[in-house]
Amino acid sequence: MYAAYTVFIVALVVVMSPVLLYQALRYRKYITNFKQRMGYLPVSFNLDGDSSIWIHAVSVGEVLTARALLPELRERYPRLKIFLSTTTLTGQQIAAKQLQYVDQVFYFPFDLGFSLPMFNRAEIRSAQAERDVAGERLLALQAQIYGEVAAAERAEDGARASAQAAAKNLGDAHERRRQAEVGQRLGVLGSEELAAAQALELRGEIDALQARTQWQAARDALEDALHAPLSGPELDLAHTLPSLAEKEER
Repeated sequence: MYAAYTVFIVALVVVMSPVLLYQALRYRKYITNFKQRMGYLPVSFNLDGDSSIWIHAVSVGEVLTARALLPELRERYPRLKIFLSTTTLTGQQIAAKQLQYVDQVFYFPFDLGFSLPMFNRAEIRSAQAERDVAGERLLALQAQIYGEVAAAERAEDGARASAQAAAKNLGDAHERRRQAEVGQRLGVLGSEELAAAQALELRGEIDALQARTQWQAARDALEDALHAPLSGPELDLAHTLPSLAEKEER
């Protein structure tokens, strides 16, 4: 599919080449930014290949939309470089003049395999392979998290049902103890029957208290499963997703 897309784009460029050539000679369009569109960006953009944020805005509308995101991105990720690419000349001009918190602005490279620098292809293939592996790890982690949440939900459902059953049993025990007290006052039941009803009521209170405690613990466990922050190896997954833009910069 990508090969067909590449062939179509190349054919379109060939067909449009007279118009593009005329505009380049007559209006100096496409000449100054052709190198960037072929994937050759200045090494000074990211000399050390540090982690960064890449925002792509096609034209003026997307550039103005991105402007609202930049202050929060800079505040949340103060150590990361922020790059913005555009497709159109007007978008490039607006971005260069009006955007703050952006380290560099450049033209979006053509989405063609041969538009990337030849000496970077091995690094790009390596980055793609690492990204695929990291993606599989993320999917496995996602399945694990979903499994833990589902197990916590089942445990909470069971604990809630047990607590509700214990509460019902306690209510029945209260009623039996009340009836035993009435029966004793009327002389129908003796002290042994009342003592048995009171013992059953006490046992019901203990069971209800234990069931409520277990239910609360299950609810806390479910809450932890739903809101547990990623840490350790999970957090390191973010660093196993190399940016192709970073590889090209090196």
